[in-house]
Amino acid sequence: MKRKKNKYHFLVEKFIKEPKKLKPKDWARETKIAQKLYAKYDSERFWRASLLDFKLNSLAWFLSEEGLEFLETNFLILKLKLPRQKKIKLENRTFGREIKFKKKPKTTLDFLNDKDTVE
Repeated sequence: MKRKKNKYHFLVEKFIKEPKKLKPKDWARETKIAQKLYAKYDSERFWRASLLDFKLNSLAWFLSEEGLEFLETNFLILKLKLPRQKKIKLENRTFGREIKFKKKPKTTLDFLNDKDTVE
């Protein structure tokens, strides 16, 4: 009989290398760790936004020093709200003096047809 998936199963399936190969006792252990993690960070949005560059053998990595640092950093990034950029309206006038550049001729024909050449 299949069990209904819950938020703890989501964590296991998202972060574990091969969740389908886990034995029932391993699922129980990983689910218990997922419950601890959800107790600390109870935001589904946070867990969906968290991305690791690698897959884990166990969710216990999140309880290590490096894992806790990763979670804290991601949580602070998620909570960070930067002010929206104000739109700057640019005027249609130029600032400073206007400089005109002479284009270099790209072909011989352009060179021969150049009007600014000295005769």
